[in-house]
Amino acid sequence: LIGAFISLDFVVGCPFNCSFCISKRHPSRQELFENRILLSNDIEPEQMYSWLKSMPSYQAGVQIRIGHDTDAGFEFDKSSRLIELIDKDHSITYLTRKPLNPKEISFLSEYRDNLLLKLTATPRSEALEVRKNPLDLVHSAEQLDNRMLYWVIGPLVADNQAETKTIL
Repeated sequence: LIGAFISLDFVVGCPFNCSFCISKRHPSRQELFENRILLSNDIEPEQMYSWLKSMPSYQAGVQIRIGHDTDAGFEFDKSSRLIELIDKDHSITYLTRKPLNPKEISFLSEYRDNLLLKLTATPRSEALEVRKNPLDLVHSAEQLDNRMLYWVIGPLVADNQAETKTIL
């Protein structure tokens, strides 16, 4: 439970190593992020759901965030299975910054009242060492229902303002 949501991930670490990443600043995670290590845990979605159901915060309806400390797409198979298990009246936010692959698009194309896709497009920046095209993510989400999309663009710095306008 973090603030006003339940954070869960099926992996620890991240191969992106973004210079601006807040998660890698945590002392216990810093080495994993800096070395671009991604460790998958052995927890199956059914076990995660069992733990969630036992939590008073879950029972009280606190929102679930998948991918808060990494990217939900790294363990999409587990994340999608968990989404299917969670009660349909329980709010879920799925966070990713990587372009969606065909399997993800297929699953996420089904409208779900309780699912919000928080997609982060980061404009390219030499200062931030971001070189991937953010429009790849934008284009990969074109087929998805806009009612499920929440876009974040950033971080914004002096050398990525022009591309920010393109993304918008």
